Amino acid sequence: MNFVNPPAELPQYVTHKAFFSQVLNHELGYNIYLSLGYKGCDEKYPVAYHIHGWTGNESSEIWPLEQVYKNKEIKLNRN
Repeated sequence: MNFVNPPAELPQYVTHKAFFSQVLNHELGYNIYLSLGYKGCDEKYPVAYHIHGWTGNESSEIWPLEQVYKNKEIKLNRN
């Protein structure tokens, strides 16, 4: 089983990385969404990490989630 699965194409503001799991003794991939305003900002942001799960992999569901994040940002920017 492969635990590092970068997507062929990344949604905007999504970065794929990996870390070494001492428990599993191998690398695990993850995707992290960082919104447009995150870089260079002192404000705190909620963070969502997408890691390998029971089925699929860390990149299986990132496209539908991109729309969720966009909708959340729109709501935050209106307040």
